[in-house]
Amino acid sequence: MALGERLQRAGHAIMFGGGASAKDAAARLGAKVGSNSDAAGFGDVVILAVPFAAINAALPPFASAIAAPSLGGHSVDAGPLTAARYVEPAMMLLVSLAYAGAPRDLALRLLER
Repeated sequence: MALGERLQRAGHAIMFGGGASAKDAAARLGAKVGSNSDAAGFGDVVILAVPFAAINAALPPFASAIAAPSLGGHSVDAGPLTAARYVEPAMMLLVSLAYAGAPRDLALRLLER
């Protein structure tokens, strides 16, 4: 909820998806609330925050509702949580390229054979 509140204060439209906790958070902020599918279709950016044990249940609807039409991709198991430390340097590369004048639509892509 804290992230939603900060984003809303910054002028972004917020929609929570899910069950009772989503309804409670939306009511406290005066934001929209709906199903996870509704929330995925609502935003240009979707933040998925679920307990680790719920990831497998949560990703299939999001992967098919967001990644396929929006980004042209799919989720990939990157291994254990320790692999997450490689994301930050990759994003630092993109930021440095952007400051050097690269196009704004620059991205990294994982290719599979």
